[in-house]
Amino acid sequence: MAKYKCDKCGKKFEKKSDAEKHENSCSKTSREDSSEVPIIEEGKIPPFEDLNEGEKILDRFIPSHIAYLSFYIIGGFLCLTLYGAIIGIPLILGGIYHRKGKKYYITNQRIILDFQFVSKRVSSIPYKKIQDVHLTQSLGDRMFEVGDIHINTAGSNAMELVIKQIKNKKTKKNLIEKMIHKSPNIPNDESSDNYSEIEKLHGLMKKGIITKKEFEKKKAKLL
Repeated sequence: MAKYKCDKCGKKFEKKSDAEKHENSCSKTSREDSSEVPIIEEGKIPPFEDLNEGEKILDRFIPSHIAYLSFYIIGGFLCLTLYGAIIGIPLILGGIYHRKGKKYYITNQRIILDFQFVSKRVSSIPYKKIQDVHLTQSLGDRMFEVGDIHINTAGSNAMELVIKQIKNKKTKKNLIEKMIHKSPNIPNDESSDNYSEIEKLHGLMKKGIITKKEFEKKKAKLL
């Protein structure tokens, strides 16, 4: 049974060395590194209606089913009994509709979260306010090829938006960073240095070298 595959074309190999050798000579572009942005389930996700003048949707997507795997597993076990099904079925349906209600849009002006479950909430972050974008993956995320994109805005002490457990995470992160660089309000050289320093400090915090309190204190000085 083939255990290894080329990340670019998906061809499978029994030996890791054969897969690496093929990948080095493969002419196809990896989906993760491609500049083309795939629209995930475009036909099932309606376009965002309240766009600004001249605003265009570049990508639209919803979380992966992996984000709701606990709902499905627990609900499935509960459904093994008659009385458990009373709770299990609503739990599974709740996970399905919650996922479909959480829609993300990446436009040429901002990132939009349009969430509708029991109530409706719409929030957005213009690119000119974003100071930090980074990707995280747990062991389980790597197994299922999903990840979280964290977006932090200037002047805020906490992550403003976390796009949780999505596929094609690197492509979406690259698109967001590309649009940030295209944003008309580009900070001056001093601000750019400050933002770079904040990114370094955030990396140190993630590694446990400095505490969150130390990170917030140093970030406040730089801002």
